Amino acid sequence: MTWPFTLMLLRISLRNAVIIVLESFLLGLSKQNFGTLLSKLWLWRKAN
Repeated sequence: MTWPFTLMLLRISLRNAVIIVLESFLLGLSKQNFGTLLSKLWLWRKAN
């Protein structure tokens, strides 16, 4: 892998992580929301 490519991937995953964190923050981490957050992460990892 070339450097620009890995940097781009890092930037994309960082942006997604920030979005997920912000979403969970806004929802407030009740157990139900935590479950959906985990499934979102799992689906996102499966998609990529």
